[in-house]
Amino acid sequence: MVIKRLLWFCPDPARKRQNTIKKISLSETAVFGEMDTFGKNSDLMEILIINLGDAREPVDNQILRLMNVLLSCQTDVREKQRVMREEFHIAMTAELEVEVEALCNLSQGIYNEGFETGVEKGMEKGIEKGIEGAVECFVKKDTKIHRSSNASGSGSD
Repeated sequence: MVIKRLLWFCPDPARKRQNTIKKISLSETAVFGEMDTFGKNSDLMEILIINLGDAREPVDNQILRLMNVLLSCQTDVREKQRVMREEFHIAMTAELEVEVEALCNLSQGIYNEGFETGVEKGMEKGIEKGIEGAVECFVKKDTKIHRSSNASGSGSD
């Protein structure tokens, strides 16, 4: 049996969910008939949802603290390296410095991609609303012109 474990990081959860970790498991249960089960190890899938918090705020759980800092878009490389060195006593080798910088670029890239997508969707909606407004305005104006030409035309017959 293959057990799948997934980690989901939520970088901007609702305030009440910040700095929490939730485990969701799917497991095997015989509903009808006899089946070979794997007993206590019958979990087929586990999902850990890690709701991050603000990297500038203290957290009681050290793993959450480290994840908050490392995956933060607002924390620069030097601050991430300082936290790793001073709070977690992780020796910053040249290789690790490169990896932390890559992680910073990854989180910034994800942020930029989301921002660009939001801007594109906003522009699309704005154009759509602008066209709808122009059409509505044109229809109202056309109806007004049509009504006034009918009103002036009916008096001259």
